[in-house]
Amino acid sequence: MQVKEHIDQLLYFLLGSKLSPYQHTHHAVLLVGGFSYLACSIFNFVFQTADVILSYAQFGFFLLIMWIWFRSRFRNEYQRMALAFMFFLILIALPMNWIYNAGLAGPTYFLNLCVLGYICVAFRDFGIYLKVGIALIILLPLLMVWLDLIRPDLIYAYPSDLARALDLSFSFVVTAFLLLIMMRTYSRRYRLERDKAEYLADQLRNLSELDPLTGLHNRRGMDRYMDKLERSGALFTQTILDLDHFKALNDRYGHSYGDEVLCHFAKLLNHLALTNKGLAVRLGGEEFVLILPMSEAMTLSEIQKLALELQSTQPEKGGVTFSAGVAECVTGEEWEDLLARADQLMYAAKKAGRNRVFAASFEDNKLAASLEV
Repeated sequence: MQVKEHIDQLLYFLLGSKLSPYQHTHHAVLLVGGFSYLACSIFNFVFQTADVILSYAQFGFFLLIMWIWFRSRFRNEYQRMALAFMFFLILIALPMNWIYNAGLAGPTYFLNLCVLGYICVAFRDFGIYLKVGIALIILLPLLMVWLDLIRPDLIYAYPSDLARALDLSFSFVVTAFLLLIMMRTYSRRYRLERDKAEYLADQLRNLSELDPLTGLHNRRGMDRYMDKLERSGALFTQTILDLDHFKALNDRYGHSYGDEVLCHFAKLLNHLALTNKGLAVRLGGEEFVLILPMSEAMTLSEIQKLALELQSTQPEKGGVTFSAGVAECVTGEEWEDLLARADQLMYAAKKAGRNRVFAASFEDNKLAASLEV
């Protein structure tokens, strides 16, 4: 696990966040392209398969691409550096490769096709620049062929058939490698885009299901949770809790203090829900819902703990209590009906003097338990 974490950290340093798939994959292409030029430079220099000027130029290309990668990755210049890289390849790198690497007899056609594929995929959202790039990469080889025919003296010639065979073979391997890397990289980009879209959709859904003040789930979140819970057929109870005399507290101390009380109570309620693998909900105002996967009797015990914790951690001005109604779901009961039963029990607790919890069995619909808190 530690090795994977180190690899993820290294990839993040080199390529950036996966949540920015265009930048992530483009940085990968820059690094692969840059080190490919370094490999070509060393190969051409060692085996003398191209003019020595090209070997030095390719090493310079390696340094330039590393500079482009650095500006894009760490100076937030992705779009500008992407365009710089494209025009560098088309207007400088490929013409030099043609002239100093045997022209028609050399491997530059391989590289032109590779760059064409790169431009078509990487610059699909760059509008006019995509069209300009495609036009240039198609016209450039034609101009180079024309130059080859009218001024063959300008084109470097292989010193031997062996040098040509070595260079074409090496260039084919490098081009195939680059194409495979690009296909894999941009296939990964599409997966990253899909993952990003799913992540953002989840984030949007989560935001739409959360109460902005307390961070608890809202009615929409509760509806989705209850639909899943109802289909599972599992045992659960639903409790409605209402803070006592909250309006008077708001009027006396102000809404900011009222919000503080709501957030404090929500924090305690959410902790109870998470501890018992349930869900805490703010229905609105000072009314909350607690859904727990347990029996009515066990829920009453948990609510008692909640009351004691609220009593021992009172907000600054104190005096905060709640009334609650607990109802256990029975087979075949719609959860809206369950919510209505819990609501009736909560109002019964209010009417009985507040600061207490009422619970009832479904069969006789009478107050089966009253727990003063």
